[in-house]
Amino acid sequence: MELRPDGMGPLPPELEKVGGRDSRTYPAQDNDVAMLMYTSGTTGRSKGAMITHRNLVTNMMALKEIWRWTDQDKLLHVLPLNHVHGLCVALHGGIEAGSTIIMHEKFDPRRAWKAIEEERCTLFMAVPTVYHRLLGEWGPVKPNLSSMRVFISGSAPLSEPLFHRFEEITGFRILERYGMTEAGMITSNLIDPAGRKAKSVGYPLPGVKVRVVSDRGIDVKPGEIGEVWIRGDNVFKGYWEMPEKTRESFEEGWLKTGDLGYQDPSDHLRLYLVGRAKELIITGGYNVYPKEIENVLEKYETVYEACGHRTSG
Repeated sequence: MELRPDGMGPLPPELEKVGGRDSRTYPAQDNDVAMLMYTSGTTGRSKGAMITHRNLVTNMMALKEIWRWTDQDKLLHVLPLNHVHGLCVALHGGIEAGSTIIMHEKFDPRRAWKAIEEERCTLFMAVPTVYHRLLGEWGPVKPNLSSMRVFISGSAPLSEPLFHRFEEITGFRILERYGMTEAGMITSNLIDPAGRKAKSVGYPLPGVKVRVVSDRGIDVKPGEIGEVWIRGDNVFKGYWEMPEKTRESFEEGWLKTGDLGYQDPSDHLRLYLVGRAKELIITGGYNVYPKEIENVLEKYETVYEACGHRTSG
């Protein structure tokens, strides 16, 4: 029977097959590609984003800091692992923090509420549709949420009615953040519930810089709408075997996200997103953003959810 290297008893059976002393080395450098994550391909053929070790590690460390993520947390994980949200934010983030991760292969609202209560979960991450379904299963016997710290939303815009309705029913104000395949997480609302606002994706993560620019690449005034450009160690290396697409995506080291937004001059440049640059509607000489139309539709109680555009992850 082989003993563990730390002398604390025998190796588990599954490790005896490979031995307890692994002499292999891992010479990967921080700028080496750690994974290829493919984009959705909504504007053409899917592109393989080359995500480096530096990208992953710096993003995990930033999230750990701003969300006060610790080894005392319990994350209920219901997201798919073929997406940045489920893999790089939830799973990698939980591992970096040393927290407990309770994984469900498939999301079921009743099972999720039950798990939060019985497992004493503290963190939950989801997309807006999941929050709609959770509220649909909020019955007369309400789950005990006393262990919960924060509910986090991303991958699609969180509507203002859903933001307020979830807080009214559960007592928790959802924390919305903003990210994309090519850069992981970019901005986040504050962990302090008072620092979260409907329709806002918050402020840049530590080490991330954000600009809002005109179609000529010039910074617009705070409050004016423009394309969001970003820079930081979270930004990917480029597209796999697509050098031309990579060049098109950068301008003097800044990644052009394709997302349109504005920064609130009265609120420390808090970022709001209004849609995608390629989905802007020009009618009668006016710029109309799909998100503006969605916001109006979602004010009606008979409208469950409106979706006429997408933003990044």
